[in-house]
Amino acid sequence: MRPPYGRGEKRPIIMNGMKKKLVLLILAGPMVVAALHPQTGAYAPFVSRLRTAVRGPEVKISWKDAADPAEGYVIYRHTREIREESFRDAERVARVAPGVEYYIDAPSRPGRYHYAVLAETGGKVFETFTPFQNTSSKAVPVLSTLPPAKLAAVVSRLRARADGDGIQVEFSADRADRELLTYRSTSPILTRERLGTLKPAARLKSSETRWTDYPVPGIPYYYAVLDAELGESGGAVLAPGSNATVEGAEIPLKNGLPSEITVPPRESPPLLGEVPPSQVSGDPRKTAAPPPVISAGPPAAPSPRPLPLPYLILTRKVSAEGDLPERPSFPSPRTIQPQAAEAAARAARRTWKPAPRPLGSQILEADRTPGPAREDYTLKTILDGPFREGKWAETEKLLDHYRVLNPSAEARARAGFYRAQTYFRQNRFRESFLEFLLVRDRFYPDVTPWLDEILLRLRLAADPS
Repeated sequence: MRPPYGRGEKRPIIMNGMKKKLVLLILAGPMVVAALHPQTGAYAPFVSRLRTAVRGPEVKISWKDAADPAEGYVIYRHTREIREESFRDAERVARVAPGVEYYIDAPSRPGRYHYAVLAETGGKVFETFTPFQNTSSKAVPVLSTLPPAKLAAVVSRLRARADGDGIQVEFSADRADRELLTYRSTSPILTRERLGTLKPAARLKSSETRWTDYPVPGIPYYYAVLDAELGESGGAVLAPGSNATVEGAEIPLKNGLPSEITVPPRESPPLLGEVPPSQVSGDPRKTAAPPPVISAGPPAAPSPRPLPLPYLILTRKVSAEGDLPERPSFPSPRTIQPQAAEAAARAARRTWKPAPRPLGSQILEADRTPGPAREDYTLKTILDGPFREGKWAETEKLLDHYRVLNPSAEARARAGFYRAQTYFRQNRFRESFLEFLLVRDRFYPDVTPWLDEILLRLRLAADPS
């Protein structure tokens, strides 16, 4: 039962054990630090959130500056974890001004190193050591002190040639313990700016000497193979004819581009009581074989119901005797006063009008994690290349050539979904609308927003007011 408390009487604060410890730690934190430094008698500033990361021969140390002002921060390095007993043997590396909050260290010899960042004010370093705050508890391994350019594998004798349904990419590397990145483009890869716009097509071991690519037929491709560390850091050097091809490799088209794919017109359902022509004896359509048809998408779903019944206007009770009542007469339209018509027109002009929405490029869920089939891989090369870069005319051409591979109905429908987007981006809304209609039954939730947006833009183009 809750004890009664009189007016003005203080009620005790009740908290669980964890909250009590947290409150005591917050209240006693400055006193604990001051006790560690009795000679100053003041709160010792120290950094927080210290992080370390290694890349090749360099170690990046980052932190958050102290809440209390400090004149600078000193970085220390040691092969042991830095504490009071080991601090005297730690090596002073550098001093960083406030606001920088990071430092890149390059040890002179390989090893496993710990770091500490201590605040400094008036020439005095505050020797406060707090794990995970201003000292690292895990050693950072530095395996080599050579620069990345010295450790990188040098790729040479790069060649690309068509081989059956794919392109064989062959090369040589002077080291077998490195990773390589392979880049693909429809234009020569000769500058770092061009390399920066590309996404790696594959990651290989430098011990491998060849790789098979399966791009879209009928398009020349250029390749570059670089050391992975240099390629990701932007320090790679392109050597045309050595690690970058200067001549395009192209998979030839077998029978040229396929003819236009047409959809047969749907036969209208018969009227009520009418016999379909195919069921009439002697009709040639009953026995003749239908012509072959190439389907541009999934088969249309049959109509769930026949033609609707006639519409009957029933405004009064109908009995079993006599004829149906005559159609009721409606009142004649009435005109409104000119002042009211003008006010309605002003209100209509102030009415909100819909505006086009900026739709981003959309990739289907099935193509975010493509399967092992070649058709999926080839379609992904288009999506990762010109489609992602917004090169819509080039994407349209590649998708047209993609049909030469005779993909499955599912893959062909996904390609049609992306072809419709290329038409949309080129303001060819009518073509985009028809292309989206072909795949609407298969990707209904994804296609519907595009169809709504196209209809809106066509309506605004027809009536800009």
